[in-house]
Amino acid sequence: MVDSQAVKNTCLASLQSKGFCFYKATHGIKRHLAVDSLGFSLFTHCTKANISDDVGLIEMFKQNLDYFRDKPLKN
Repeated sequence: MVDSQAVKNTCLASLQSKGFCFYKATHGIKRHLAVDSLGFSLFTHCTKANISDDVGLIEMFKQNLDYFRDKPLKN
């Protein structure tokens, strides 16, 4: 399961790390998360809030391709 959440980040975050999510009307970041069938976290990725869910999730999976390459194939 994959999903994302737009959240306000702290005042200590730099302006370069923030964006504006039009759907939630939130200035901040977007957290992208992939979990397994038991709900345990597999991957996380943070982007500016103005990055779409699709783009953020693709970035997250690109960064974690080795996880899938290293898994043995079941016969």
